[in-house]
Amino acid sequence: MARVKFKLEKCMKKIIFAGIILSFLAAACNSSYQTSQPTSIVKPSTVPSAAPISNNQNPSQSAATSSQPLQNPNNSLPPKTYTSTNLNFSLTIEGDSDILENNENAYLFYSKDKNVVEQDLRNGNTIFGSWEIGGWEILTKHTNNDSGLQKFLQGIYGQTCKFGQMTPTKFSTTFDVNFTNAALPGDATANDCSVNSVIFIKYSPKLQEVATWDAGQSGSFINPDDETIAESFHFLK
Repeated sequence: MARVKFKLEKCMKKIIFAGIILSFLAAACNSSYQTSQPTSIVKPSTVPSAAPISNNQNPSQSAATSSQPLQNPNNSLPPKTYTSTNLNFSLTIEGDSDILENNENAYLFYSKDKNVVEQDLRNGNTIFGSWEIGGWEILTKHTNNDSGLQKFLQGIYGQTCKFGQMTPTKFSTTFDVNFTNAALPGDATANDCSVNSVIFIKYSPKLQEVATWDAGQSGSFINPDDETIAESFHFLK
């Protein structure tokens, strides 16, 4: 009986020992399996994903509005041609500008200012008077010869202004004219022909017509600009 008991105890020890060995091996295998797996990257839930681009959205056009040049509010219409049968001239002006005629003069201005211009003209004021808006007063005159042109210019710009060179334009009927101050140095009348702005003078010896206007210092129009409008001016045949 004692011998059987001894054998049972010895067997139990072997079983316990074997169990310990198996447990150790199982733990070792599990650890080896975990370290062999790839590490996954978990995105933080606080990082927002990029918004999808719709089918009709072009990524290259982002911020296109801010990169566009500012548009002139007075430049919404294409240029147009104005012809005066009364004053016998034609020119190309901005699409949203207008011209009013009064006796021998024509007044070019933006359409939005028409009510102001009409009121000023009724009151006897002109662009050289009370106008605070951009525009031209085109002064015209029928003149018999160069002497009449000289007198006309002196009456507008000063008694010492002298009619100068005539330059042909692209229109056979029309010449550009310049003038100089004929006053001698130290002459008391030297300031009688003092002009500090851009002056345009158009003259037709054949048709005996002259027109002139003061375009100011900074320009009044954009599309077409002052110079282009002046280049388009010509007397009618």
